[in-house]
Amino acid sequence: MARAKKWISKTGIKKHKGALHRALNIPVGQRIPDSRLIAATRRGGHVGHMARMAANIRGLPHHFGPRRKAHHGRPR
Repeated sequence: MARAKKWISKTGIKKHKGALHRALNIPVGQRIPDSRLIAATRRGGHVGHMARMAANIRGLPHHFGPRRKAHHGRPR
């Protein structure tokens, strides 16, 4: 099985923690509401790029954690 590529580390997310929160005027400790995140993904420039990346990461399992296989009815 092929190894997963580390594409997220190349985006520079860890270098700019809280940048999207500051751009959207949301305190750093709070979660960004879905409506504001979707609206920010439609913006252009760097803020739109950060928002699209955050929307993609939000859909990943456990924020870069190990992937778990669904057992579909019977435990393994």
